[in-house]
Amino acid sequence: MAGGAAVVGLRRAEAGLRPLFEEVPPETSGIHWVHDNAASIEHYLPETMGPGCAFLDYDNDGWMDIYLVNSGPCDFYKPEKPIRNALYKNNRNGTFTDVSEASGILNANGTYGLGVLTADFGALDGELLVMREGRVAQIGAPRDIYGTPASRFVAEFIGTMNRLAGEVRDGAFVCAAGRLPWQGKPPARELLFRPEDAAIVAPGEAQLTGSVAAALFLGDRTRLSIAGFGTDQIIVETSGRHVFAIGEAIHLRIADGALLSL
Repeated sequence: MAGGAAVVGLRRAEAGLRPLFEEVPPETSGIHWVHDNAASIEHYLPETMGPGCAFLDYDNDGWMDIYLVNSGPCDFYKPEKPIRNALYKNNRNGTFTDVSEASGILNANGTYGLGVLTADFGALDGELLVMREGRVAQIGAPRDIYGTPASRFVAEFIGTMNRLAGEVRDGAFVCAAGRLPWQGKPPARELLFRPEDAAIVAPGEAQLTGSVAAALFLGDRTRLSIAGFGTDQIIVETSGRHVFAIGEAIHLRIADGALLSL
């Protein structure tokens, strides 16, 4: 999809004729995402397949949004530049806004993507089988897979997972945004936690401090993308009514037992 993903709009021609489709340019639709098909001289099978696409109402406002899946690094392809999936929010007027960063999906990249499956997470029950490259990564109840994932890949399979890069020094995990108490086995220079496990607190109670990079209002909550944590931004959700300004300082405390080392 060179030049950005094209949106195909449905319009009705003159009376009596069947509906027709017309291409809407990125400058009009707001969708500038580009698919990288990992082209190579070997012509591997995945190169012949198009990107995954899902039309879904991710924010429950009654309007269909768009999720686009890109390729990614794998054993036969190493992108020269970072590539990413994208989530576009429907503006209800024929245009879309890229909310990939604020939604947290940028943290879920790192593998080769071909398709997308949507589901109502709140309705998950029974057992889930998570597979990666044809191999079983984990089997378990949705709550177990979400709360105690067996690997980083599984951790990012359901929901959003934040990553903190740093190192253990003097009984604490030290990162760009602050210090976290850590008494366990030294992690591989990275700790993970879910957005709901981070609480916004007063400066004197904070373990981590960053600044608002993006704020996405979702009605019953606001999803914040917080900068100041190294190369990755982290995602935090709050149900308060405070209107957050870009660049506003945010002080966080992570719930006890919420940190994961995978």
